[in-house]
Amino acid sequence: MIYKNKSESVLSPGPFSQLIKILNCPCADGVRRTIHRIGTPDTMWTAPGRVYVKGRTITGFISSNDEGYKFHANKYGKNYGLLSK
Repeated sequence: MIYKNKSESVLSPGPFSQLIKILNCPCADGVRRTIHRIGTPDTMWTAPGRVYVKGRTITGFISSNDEGYKFHANKYGKNYGLLSK
């Protein structure tokens, strides 16, 4: 499904489909990237996720609203500085 902010959700196949990744998802630095969902959602509106920048993994969480999905990096993560503008 494609949302208003142009992010696109990808679901796993089968009768119990789950969100596995998000294409074209906006990040804090304004670049759109593919976000991979990891783990079980911790709230109704967020799920843990990761993104790759320059071959490094940045962890954080994915949030959603009426506009679509957005990735929020963990400020205390090892590679958080790679998302700075």
